[in-house]
Amino acid sequence: MTMPPHSSSTIPQGKPLPWLLRVGQSLLTVPTCPCCGAEAADRDRPCPACVERWAWPARLLHDSRPLRFWAVGTYGEHWRSQLLTVRKKPSAAVLGSAAERLVEGLGWQGDPPLLQPVPGWKRKGNPLPELLAHSLSAHAGWPVVQWLKKRPRPGQHHLGAGDRQQNLRDAFRLTPQARDGCGQLVFLVDDILTTGSTAVAAAEPFEAAGIPVAGLLCLARTPAAGSRRKRS
Repeated sequence: MTMPPHSSSTIPQGKPLPWLLRVGQSLLTVPTCPCCGAEAADRDRPCPACVERWAWPARLLHDSRPLRFWAVGTYGEHWRSQLLTVRKKPSAAVLGSAAERLVEGLGWQGDPPLLQPVPGWKRKGNPLPELLAHSLSAHAGWPVVQWLKKRPRPGQHHLGAGDRQQNLRDAFRLTPQARDGCGQLVFLVDDILTTGSTAVAAAEPFEAAGIPVAGLLCLARTPAAGSRRKRS
């Protein structure tokens, strides 16, 4: 039997049945886009039409305010809808493509940094920061750490920028394991950057402990209020 190009010819030890099922599926079915379901060249990656709908810019969104950040795209229209869907039903294809875009766009040349997902505030946590961190790790080989813990705070979504800053004062602490990270560089990882108050608050305990924060890697940047009004 001729094996499909993306399959291994070695049967995984102890797991022959699932492996054979995957091989049979790849031989008998037409690959479809994991996002829209249309016929595609690769069932594990979003099709070009989906990527075009997401309107990712040619370069990562990047700025130094409110802290250094790099974002895959703008939190609006189709990319926003896709992220809302992925938050409820995580997609390795979408997150893997976004992670690849971040790593390649960042063009990191230094020692491997550490990746710290930013903890969320809701009782039912948002899975995207941690999932994105692990997707970045899989693509670039950078370690993921869990050194940041949140202190109890009300949710942020109903607060303005000033109230968010007040609400987030001393909102995070480091675990004892963070002592091993002195001298290493950390990237914070989150899904959406809005005012930046959460990311700034998350960076503070690292900086206080002598662990430099290189910036924030995220899936989307919320557009400024003025630009939203202009488009509406």
